[in-house]
Amino acid sequence: MKIAVVGGGNGAFAVSSDFALQGHDVALFELPEFEKNIDAIRRAGGIHLTSIPSSGRGSGFARLRAGVDPEEVLRGAEVVFVVVPAYAQKRMGEVCAPYFKKEQTLCLMPGNLYGSIEFLRTLRRCGNKEVEAIAEMECLIYTATRSETGVEIRGFKRGLGLSVFPSRRMEAAAKVRALYPESVLRENVLATGASNPNVLLHVPLVLLNFANVERGLDVLSFHAAFTPGVARWVESMDAERMRLAEKGLSMVTTEEMVRNWYSSQGAGGKTIHEVMTTNPLYAASKLPKTITHRYFTEDVPYGVCSISELLRICGLPCRSFEAAAALASVACGENFSAKARTLASIGLQLDERDLFAYVANGE
Repeated sequence: MKIAVVGGGNGAFAVSSDFALQGHDVALFELPEFEKNIDAIRRAGGIHLTSIPSSGRGSGFARLRAGVDPEEVLRGAEVVFVVVPAYAQKRMGEVCAPYFKKEQTLCLMPGNLYGSIEFLRTLRRCGNKEVEAIAEMECLIYTATRSETGVEIRGFKRGLGLSVFPSRRMEAAAKVRALYPESVLRENVLATGASNPNVLLHVPLVLLNFANVERGLDVLSFHAAFTPGVARWVESMDAERMRLAEKGLSMVTTEEMVRNWYSSQGAGGKTIHEVMTTNPLYAASKLPKTITHRYFTEDVPYGVCSISELLRICGLPCRSFEAAAALASVACGENFSAKARTLASIGLQLDERDLFAYVANGE
C-alpha cells in the first residue's frame, strides 16, 4: 500500500518506519520550517528502526522517502496518517488541504477531543471539498523514542480505539483497520477523543511534581514520581470521564486501558498505581524538565480543557478536570483555557443533543 505520514517527531518516525519495514511504499512529510527534523533520514534514504521483541514490531533499516513538498509526498497515497501534536493539526491541515484527494483515507494519530472535527473544518475553510471524512485514533499506537536517523519502538498498544468523523462514514476506517487489525472501532469521535489516557496520566503527575519539573531534576516519572496521591487524582478525573458512559459512549477506565494495551508486554496490576509503577515499559521514563513540555502545552488545553467542556455540555461533574486546568494555568503563568480547543474555537455552538447529532452526521 502507498502510505504518507505527516509529521517529523517520535510518532511519525515510528509509523513510517514500521510500515516501510513491512514492505509498504512510504513517504514522510515535514513542514519546511522544521526541515532539519528529516535532513538526516533523507540523506540516509530511510530510518533505522529498533523494536524490543515484546512489541511484536520489526527491526532493521526502513527505506522511505522524506520531503517538505506536500504535493509530492501526498501524491498517490492511499492512506495518510497525520502524526503531530494536537496544537499542530490545524496548521498541517492548512498546508496540506490543496493536495488531499477524495479517494484518500486520512487518519489523525491521535485525534484528541474535537481533533478530526477541527481538521475537516480546516480543510473546508481552505477550499478542500473532496475529503468527506476523517478517521482518528485515541492515542499514538506506539511508545517510541527517536534520534536523528532512527527510532526505537518499546510499546505497541493492542486494542486502541478508532473512529471516524462523521460516524455515518465509518467505512472510512476500513484501510486503517487493515493496517492495524488490533484496533477497535468506537461509536464516534467523542468516545475516542475523551479516551486518550495521556491527559489523565501526565497532567496530575507533572502538577504534583511541579517543583521537580521546574528545577529540571532527573526523576523517574511513573516508577518513582507516580505516587499514591498522584494516582488518587488520576482516579478522580477518570471517575468524572467515565460518566460519559451514561451518554452512550463506550468508555474504558484508564487502568484497564493501559493494562490491556500492554498486558502482552508485562503490564499488570489491579489499580492505576500498580499498573503505572510496575509496567516494565515505563521503567526508564522520566519527568519533563521544563514547563513548556507537551505534558502542559498539549495535554492541558487540548485534553483537560476540552474534556472538561464536554462534561459540562453533557451536564456531568468535572471538578477534578477544572482544578487541573486552573492549577496548571496558575503554575505555568498561562491561561490554558483561553488557548483550549473548544467547540467555540472551531466555530461551533452546540448543545448536547446537537453535538451528538453533529458527530454522527457532520455538516
